[in-house]
Amino acid sequence: MKKNRILVVAATTDEIRQVMKNIRSRRVEYCITGVGMLNTALTLSKYLQNRKDILLALQAGIAGSFNRKLRIGSVVNVRSEEYGDTGIETFSSFKTLKEAGFETQNRYRNPHVLPCFSHLPSVSSLTVAMACGTAGTAAFRYNMFKTDIENMEGLAFFKSCRMYKIPFAELRSVSNYCGPHREGEWDMERAIKNLTSEVVPFIKWLETETYEI
Repeated sequence: MKKNRILVVAATTDEIRQVMKNIRSRRVEYCITGVGMLNTALTLSKYLQNRKDILLALQAGIAGSFNRKLRIGSVVNVRSEEYGDTGIETFSSFKTLKEAGFETQNRYRNPHVLPCFSHLPSVSSLTVAMACGTAGTAAFRYNMFKTDIENMEGLAFFKSCRMYKIPFAELRSVSNYCGPHREGEWDMERAIKNLTSEVVPFIKWLETETYEI
């Protein structure tokens, strides 16, 4: 079976609404998973079962940034995802699943390198169940994991694609800095606009080129 389908994955419709309006190709499919690792793992795993025709799965979404060098609205290419708040808390520390002996690794890397994303910052990401909203949580996560951004679905996306041996990429746009914020302060509009401006031309190029990953 020829691998020619392009799958765009997002947690919410809002994150890729403009992409869906701009890309109306029979080769492009969209999968809205819902927010969080559990929803992503369940929805995407069901979607990918027995699929031998997918050329590439692309996750597109927003993220919070620990790295202040990344401006709000910056679009980044996520090269690794790591468990964030999944683990065991003790009286004096936090143990990751790897440190507790339940996983062989805590960080997962994307082995697929796409030259078309070379103009974007390449970052490491933390996948969490709770987006941080205090200085203490932000400091703890950054000091422990030293990642650039955090999101709520990336690791589930990475592991699902790896399990089904489907090439993948993850693009995120920074909507906020990790730490204290008031509700409604995230710049969703700018983040989604900039994300769309990267995703749309990439898909148009991918669907018109004879390209193998």
